[in-house]
Amino acid sequence: MSKVSEDLLIYFVAHCQSVLKLKYSTIKLYLAGVRFHGVNFDNVNPLCDKFGHTYQRLQNVLNGVKKSESKPLRQKLPITFKILQEIVTCLQCGFFNHDYMDLTFQTACVLAFYGFLRCNEFTCRTVFDPDSNLCVSDINFVSECEVTVNLKATKTDIFRQGIIISLFKIEGVVCPYKLLSQLMSVRLNLNAKQNDSFSR
Repeated sequence: MSKVSEDLLIYFVAHCQSVLKLKYSTIKLYLAGVRFHGVNFDNVNPLCDKFGHTYQRLQNVLNGVKKSESKPLRQKLPITFKILQEIVTCLQCGFFNHDYMDLTFQTACVLAFYGFLRCNEFTCRTVFDPDSNLCVSDINFVSECEVTVNLKATKTDIFRQGIIISLFKIEGVVCPYKLLSQLMSVRLNLNAKQNDSFSR
C-alpha cells in the first residue's frame, strides 16, 4: 500500500498549478518522479489504487489543468454594414492597383454580405468545377433592379438541389446589383463562357 494518498496527490497538483504556476507537462514530469520513487523504494505505484487502476479524481484534476492552459479562441466578429462600406470604399480607391482585382473583391464581399454566404459557397479551394462552383451562368439579371444568384451547393443543402438568392439594387457604394453588373460586363468582355467562373 502506497504511503501517498490520492488526496495528497490532488493537493500536490493543485499547489503546482495555482501556487508554483507550473504547466501541465511539468506537473506530469513531477508525478512521473513520484511514481518512480514509489515503484523503486516501496514497490508500489502511488498513482494507482490497490487494484492497479489510475486514480480517477487525480486524472480529472490533471485534465482540468490541461484544459485551463488551452488558448482561448479568438472571437470572430461579424462584418457590419459600416465595415463593408469601408472595405468597398478602400477597394474602389485601388487597393490592389489592379482594377479587375479590386472589382472582384468588392463584388465578393458584397455578395457574401447580402447573400449570407460562406466562403466555400462562392469560391473554390482547388480546381474550379462548374458543376459545383459559381459560374457566369449562375448570375441572372431578372429585371432592372433584381439579380439572382444560383448556388449549386450549400452547407445546409445536403441533397445538392441548389438555392436561388435574390439581390436587389440599392443606393450607395455597396449595391450588389451594380457590382455584379459591372463584374459580369468585364467577364463577358474578356470572352468568359457561361460555364466559366463568375470571378476569373
